[in-house]
Amino acid sequence: MPALVAAVDAGLERVVDTLFAWQQRRADRLRLQSMDDYMLQDIGLSRADIEAEVSKPFWRP
Repeated sequence: MPALVAAVDAGLERVVDTLFAWQQRRADRLRLQSMDDYMLQDIGLSRADIEAEVSKPFWRP
């Protein structure tokens, strides 16, 4: 029984980690989208780069 509990715990941990990663990815993309052209130029990205990134679904890195 302890092995089953450990397996379920590990599975839940992976699910929670994945959900947090998705949430962080979405927040990062929204932050990028809100940057002005000067800020984007400063980090070496174009508006087209950002639009391509923002158009991805949250689950895709």
